[in-house]
Amino acid sequence: MQDNALLKAIDSLKESFAKENALDLRLLSNELIKKAALENSHELASIALVAYSLHKVMNKEHHIRSPKWKTRKKAILSCIEKAHNALKKNDSKAFHKSINSIAFELQRMDRFFGRYVQSIFDKARVKCAADAYFFGLSLSQAADLTHTDRKAVQEYIGFTRSQDKNEIIEGIGKRLNAFKKAIGEVK
Repeated sequence: MQDNALLKAIDSLKESFAKENALDLRLLSNELIKKAALENSHELASIALVAYSLHKVMNKEHHIRSPKWKTRKKAILSCIEKAHNALKKNDSKAFHKSINSIAFELQRMDRFFGRYVQSIFDKARVKCAADAYFFGLSLSQAADLTHTDRKAVQEYIGFTRSQDKNEIIEGIGKRLNAFKKAIGEVK
């Protein structure tokens, strides 16, 4: 499981979150979900989910101005560090446990500070699945990648205007070469 892309992603996540740079977290999430869709990587998708969720948290003033913010931030940074160490040791179980711990911390924050019924992390699952869908995965593949409900993704897609864009993200030649590399036909 140790992969330079995963280590780089978790390092970028830690750095952006430590600096409280919400924009970098959002950009990281977008980049990672695209890679996750291309490589069908649940690990990259989980890091993308965390990055997006943290971006959303950091954009909520009532979260970051709270006296509990420093404690929650420290706990999340600790979980990110544990995920990093698990990747270095090739310990998939510990990596996923650390990611789940971050999700738990986010859900705790949501329960304490939250103003909405649906949690930030659940919203991130749907949003990132929709992004994966827009990058070319089927609806089922996209929902599976982020472990979310296909119907929720379908409803989200129906409410967004992203599907109305006729913009080609990458040309067919570039996508075909990436696919051939993924299946080992081209080096």
